[in-house]
Amino acid sequence: MSEPITVEVDRGYGDSTYRSYSINFTGRLVQLIEEGYTTMRLYEWADRGH
Repeated sequence: MSEPITVEVDRGYGDSTYRSYSINFTGRLVQLIEEGYTTMRLYEWADRGH
């Protein structure tokens, strides 16, 4: 089942500068991996939102 998903992405630029942005799309969560302080999510992308 597909649903609206918003993913927050953080990016470091190597000079202590970080930027965050959001990606909105329709899809479903396929796999969730958690290890230590890291969480990774794999999504199946159905349709890009606006």
